[in-house]
Amino acid sequence: MMIRKRYIRPAIYHYFPMGDKDLMHLTEEQYRTKVSFRDYEASSSLYVQMFDQKFDVPPSKIYRPDAKLMDANRLLVEGSFEAHLPIGTRIEIYYMQYNKTKRILNLKKKYNVKSETFSFREDIELEKGAEFFKLAFKFYLTDSSYEDPFILMNDVWLTVYADESLEADEEEGDAHAI
Repeated sequence: MMIRKRYIRPAIYHYFPMGDKDLMHLTEEQYRTKVSFRDYEASSSLYVQMFDQKFDVPPSKIYRPDAKLMDANRLLVEGSFEAHLPIGTRIEIYYMQYNKTKRILNLKKKYNVKSETFSFREDIELEKGAEFFKLAFKFYLTDSSYEDPFILMNDVWLTVYADESLEADEEEGDAHAI
């Protein structure tokens, strides 16, 4: 099995508010991105996306080295953030895959905040032709009485790997270097 690991630092330039952008404020705090929510309503569309561009297109060239999937067939995404949100807040994470020009897969997973540290881990099979990925987080904040809700992003760890089926191909002469 061939494996390559890397991590994405939680710097502010990696994250972009989407949806109702004016209801979120991003700042950098101790080398981490703090996302504060303000004046939201239960119907607000509160998304934070890792990397730039619209949801339906891959990241711009500046982010492609971090978003590149390389020659692999699986991706393990691990991360966490400090969640200063009401317990039970629903969060959806979108694990998106792209070819050179468009989104080819959108995998949505639903979670609920259970403590002050929210962790996620997904092992994802990559679509044929997938070259880049993005993550997006959607927050369902329904309790407007909660004082100063925010999240503080931590590192995101990425592991791209080729499982045994690609190793078998490699033995037959295909080069699958990760």
